[in-house]
Amino acid sequence: MTWHWPDGLRGGLCALPALPFAFLDPSLGLAWALGTLPVAMLPLAPTRHARRRLIGIGAVLGASVIAGSLFALTGITTVIGIFLTAYGSAVAASRAPGGLFALTLCLPVAAIGLSYPPGEACALGVVFLASAAFSYIALLAWPEFPTKPSRPQPLLPKPFARRYGLLAGLAGATSALAGLAVHTDHLGWAPAAGYFVLRPSADMQRLRSTGRIISVACGATAGVVFVRTTPSATAIGVCAVLAVAGAAATRTSHWYVGPAFGSLLCLTLLLYADPSTANEQWRLNQRIGMTAVGVASAYLYGVLVPRLIERARTAHV
Repeated sequence: MTWHWPDGLRGGLCALPALPFAFLDPSLGLAWALGTLPVAMLPLAPTRHARRRLIGIGAVLGASVIAGSLFALTGITTVIGIFLTAYGSAVAASRAPGGLFALTLCLPVAAIGLSYPPGEACALGVVFLASAAFSYIALLAWPEFPTKPSRPQPLLPKPFARRYGLLAGLAGATSALAGLAVHTDHLGWAPAAGYFVLRPSADMQRLRSTGRIISVACGATAGVVFVRTTPSATAIGVCAVLAVAGAAATRTSHWYVGPAFGSLLCLTLLLYADPSTANEQWRLNQRIGMTAVGVASAYLYGVLVPRLIERARTAHV
């Protein structure tokens, strides 16, 4: 596993407000840490001017989670909304570099929004924006550095993007339907898990699928164990900062360990107010189970269905 100390230091600095917030309310400190995760795991821009994009990223992520919450107002809008968002993101990824960002990060965040009513989603959106603004200010302390010219990330071919968008939409809609069927109170967990692992490359998706399930199980279990120690507000604040630092430090690792830190924060937040044994078991099973559902749906539409289509096409040649 790759551990990069400078990235960890920057991630911890971005999450530092979680400490004083935790003294006021541990849930607020944990929420700040969760809102900081996306920007903390981005690579450091070489110039201070370029780092201003963090604020825009925070605003877009906030809008994404709010959009997801609006989709979840009814079962029909949930399925249609996440399908159209996935398809639109894939098509956008064939037209502009920003579309790739929408496909790989905004789409999963919109899926996360399915778990929240609009009021809570707006509050989380504010946290995304505030943590991004703080991160921008904090990262001004890092000196600028030269970088070698890099090739722009290739866009998805347009015919492939339309097909991929259709399959991605079906993956999200299917996992959302599964969540609706079992009446889960975190409808976004399964679609988000699927979109975090779904990739145009089947080999990469297989690796991320296995890694996400293992990481989520480990992180969620660690959250349960941590809450059982009856941690103080100080311990929760320190845990929040260290979790973001750990996620940032391992962001380039070949092992997909980032979800472990997010699950640790998520389970700690959910169980802090009600650390009963029954609630711990329910939250743990739900977190792991919905992750497995989302990953399985993504595997079905991202790996198996394309393979069957290709075989059928070859057979008719």
